[in-house]
Amino acid sequence: MKANVKGSLFLVGFMGAGKTTVGKLLAARLGRRFLDTDEIIEHQSGLTIERIFKLGGEKQFRRMESEIVEVVCQNGPAVIALGGGAVCGEENWMKIRQSGVTFYLRWNINVLLSRILNDEHRPLTRGKKNGADLVALFESRRPRYEASDYIIDCPDSAVPEQIVEQILRKVGA
Repeated sequence: MKANVKGSLFLVGFMGAGKTTVGKLLAARLGRRFLDTDEIIEHQSGLTIERIFKLGGEKQFRRMESEIVEVVCQNGPAVIALGGGAVCGEENWMKIRQSGVTFYLRWNINVLLSRILNDEHRPLTRGKKNGADLVALFESRRPRYEASDYIIDCPDSAVPEQIVEQILRKVGA
């Protein structure tokens, strides 16, 4: 099944939105490569995202992320899961928009919080048990997410396959 999209399909959204899971399924359905910017960063650096945050802080991570965004945008059509903050930098956003179509996986914030609050492997959630800081982070990113080409509304009970079907309908595949 071929998508009616010449460039890449970029999945954007907050942490816990299922971008990696949905992306792998979508790529298989479309016969495209799947890339995950966080996984590429970990592979190339030999460090976990958590470790990068500990050693170099968020600023160092965002610098690495920007380099990877540039590379994946130049590597031809793929399904690409972007880290939750990858779209926040203006330069990243411009490259992404020029390289393909963006899909925002929009979930209720309470669903996302239930998935991520107890995940010790997410450096931005460490020590945040009530979620207020995460809600503020989500709200600061939401305008960029909502500027995506397509918004995919994900009901609380949605499973990845349902989200893939929504995306396929949007691209006419």
